[in-house]
Amino acid sequence: MEAPKLAALRSLLHGMERELGLDDLSQSQRDVYYAASLLHGAGEPITTELLQTHPLTRDIPRPTFFRSLKSLLDRKLMYRSGGERSGRYVLSQD
Repeated sequence: MEAPKLAALRSLLHGMERELGLDDLSQSQRDVYYAASLLHGAGEPITTELLQTHPLTRDIPRPTFFRSLKSLLDRKLMYRSGGERSGRYVLSQD
């Protein structure tokens, strides 16, 4: 049965989230953050469109997506790249 392996993986993930200070984020906030992390690999700013269409976030309702994104910006886990309405973001380097 694969359940014990899956449970161990989930426990490891939870420990890492706690260590990084992500454990108090909602599931949608975490999904937006993880999608941004995967998309930011090249170091280029991430667009709102890319974030919204990523497999981790595409099923998040639009209002929830933007509330989650705003929360990540407020927590300084992500920053705007360009102007207020540029729709481009980068991850915090902390």
